[in-house]
Amino acid sequence: MIRISTTPRIIPRYIAREIASPLLLALFVFTGILFLARSIKLIDLVVNKDVPLLDILVLFSYVLPGFLEVALPMALLLGTIIGFGRLSADSELVVMRATGVSLMELATPVIAVACCTALLSVSLSFWIRPWANYHLGLGMFEIAKRKASAGLTEGVFNELGQLTIYAKH
Repeated sequence: MIRISTTPRIIPRYIAREIASPLLLALFVFTGILFLARSIKLIDLVVNKDVPLLDILVLFSYVLPGFLEVALPMALLLGTIIGFGRLSADSELVVMRATGVSLMELATPVIAVACCTALLSVSLSFWIRPWANYHLGLGMFEIAKRKASAGLTEGVFNELGQLTIYAKH
């Protein structure tokens, strides 16, 4: 027997919207936090080594997929918790359940958003991040090639590909 859903189509869209806004905000915050630690090294290239800002912004774009790979699942979890927490605090979940909306019908938009997030995470992990890491390495090598001192730190053994260089001054 096929059961036809009696839930209006507006409810799943409403739940998805309630999850999406905190998800996007959390994704922005988590990515920003992860970005701060890595940005210090790249900003050092701009300030101390006179590398053009445009080159650093391109390098930032190559680092971003690695951060999104980590931040996306965390943002989904936090967005779901905040979204359903707000629905519960406003007693909207009680009203929905009282009108006959099943738990599965409430979970359907969450499952849909989670599937989209999982597909995005898989594509980030398997295709986008390896491509970005390769181009990040090429970009760092090009900067080091243009400005030989940009990739070297004084008094430390510096690795440039298969080469190890010690810069005294």
